[in-house]
Amino acid sequence: MILNKTYTLNYIIVLLFAMNFSFAQTKEQRLKITKSYDKSEAKRITEHIDSFSKEQKLEIERLVSEGFPRKKHKTNGTFEQLIGSFSDGTPIYYSIENQDSGVATGNWRKHWP
Repeated sequence: MILNKTYTLNYIIVLLFAMNFSFAQTKEQRLKITKSYDKSEAKRITEHIDSFSKEQKLEIERLVSEGFPRKKHKTNGTFEQLIGSFSDGTPIYYSIENQDSGVATGNWRKHWP
């Protein structure tokens, strides 16, 4: 019985690999696709992202030096993280916990205790 289960498992694994390779692109197809890439545009985007990241780090350091906390810990165990500022200098904090969004979207009617 154990031999039969092992054989079945091996058969399934081989079948999955065979399906993967049968639908994969050939080397010629991959080369054709990569030739159409706009490498200068990819480089421009990468440089833009790097520039934005540096500016964001400098802005965060400026705000921290002005006395704004890098993180705000809340009583419910969540936190907000400083990510930048608005044009008027007001700091922007990012939070991954937004429990009030349910009220804003009307979901509180469905799941309110």
